[in-house]
Amino acid sequence: MLKTSFCPLIHPIESKTQISCIRRIRPMSIQIVEAVKLQQLLDKRTSFDDTIEVVTRLDSIKDIKKVLFNREPYLLIDRAVVFHQDVDGQTKNRIIGQLTITDQHCAGHYPGYPMLPFAIMGEIIGQVGAILLTTSYWTEIGDAVPLVVEVTNLRSGNSGPIFPGDVLTVVAEVILMRGGFSILTATMIVRDETVITLDKVSFLAVRLPLKRLENGDVEHEQQPQPVPAEV
Repeated sequence: MLKTSFCPLIHPIESKTQISCIRRIRPMSIQIVEAVKLQQLLDKRTSFDDTIEVVTRLDSIKDIKKVLFNREPYLLIDRAVVFHQDVDGQTKNRIIGQLTITDQHCAGHYPGYPMLPFAIMGEIIGQVGAILLTTSYWTEIGDAVPLVVEVTNLRSGNSGPIFPGDVLTVVAEVILMRGGFSILTATMIVRDETVITLDKVSFLAVRLPLKRLENGDVEHEQQPQPVPAEV
């Protein structure tokens, strides 16, 4: 177990008034039609919509590893695009991320009829959100890890089960950022159908004892041991 001294929160929310205001936020989830259209961002180098400004393009697993600390087999994003979009006169910080499902993602669930576990879907959304937050709010987060701490109003769609070979796409948007605490809304689609929508996904940036190596690997960062006091 990690000691809390190794994992300080980044600007934690302390005020009860702040927490109350945050809970009253009522976001609008990203609609399926919009999410389907935004998939074009993953393949087109030039913008197909003048309301969109691409901020960061992560076209490979190698690019994803420069942002996330996750590694195989729990690196669950193949590619992603972070972008700004003007929506009703407001600039939204958004991301679209994608993963092609393989047999490994469904291993043991179930033998002879592999289906993607629901828990993996949640992790995919968490990793997409972490990419968006890390790339868009480096000043606030730095090298801390955005971790999911709360999910509100999760609704299943009509896509049915997810099988190996399916391509899952997640579109997420930041609706609040305060220090290391943030709230996103997210929609997951497959085969142009909704898998799940999340009105609010709350993240907290936490410093973990991890460091990136020059070869791209990640390892546990040893903390200096306190020197015993002389008797």
